[in-house]
Amino acid sequence: MNQDTTAPASVRTPQSVADVMQAIGRGARAAALALSLASTDQKNRALRAAAASVRARRHKIIAANDRDMREAVAKDLSPALLDRLKLDEKRVEATA
Repeated sequence: MNQDTTAPASVRTPQSVADVMQAIGRGARAAALALSLASTDQKNRALRAAAASVRARRHKIIAANDRDMREAVAKDLSPALLDRLKLDEKRVEATA
């Protein structure tokens, strides 16, 4: 698959799984550096903001998961895997 160079870099289609993995690795390294320089207070504020964001978007997250679950059921995934994939209010809160 050729890379779409007409779209901004943030939305271009990667050429391969290797490209995706390399991009994820670069992002992780940059995040690790930023985190290593952040104070404990900054990290705690970021975690609280992330949790608040998850809570604020929980209805959208659960709706998207419902669509994913319908697709997973249609693909005849095992009940155990379906259980692991299923999100509800309690599970979303546990991630926040």
